[in-house]
Amino acid sequence: MFIAAATPLSTETFRAMDMPNQALFSVSAEVDPGSLPRVLELFGEPELTPDSIHADRPEDVLTIDISIRGMDADLAAYIGRCLREVHVVRKVDVET
Repeated sequence: MFIAAATPLSTETFRAMDMPNQALFSVSAEVDPGSLPRVLELFGEPELTPDSIHADRPEDVLTIDISIRGMDADLAAYIGRCLREVHVVRKVDVET
C-alpha cells in the first residue's frame, strides 16, 4: 500500500527526531521502473511497514521519502547502508 503525501517529506516538513524510534529515509535513484520496488523491498525483510512513502520525479532523478516508526537508529543505519548498495540508488540520507 502506498501513501502519498501532499508535499514531499523532508527535514522541513517532517522531523524524525520529534517522535521516538522514528526514521526518515530520503533516497535519490535513477528513473527506472524497478527503482521503487528495489528500494521498498529492503523494508520487507525485517518485516517493517513504512508509515508514509512519497515518490516524485522532478527531472532526471526519482526521489523517494520514507518515514517509519518503531525503528531504532542501528537498524535505520543498517538499512541506509543496504540502500546505498542498490545499483539504481544514487544517494541516501537517513535521519533518526
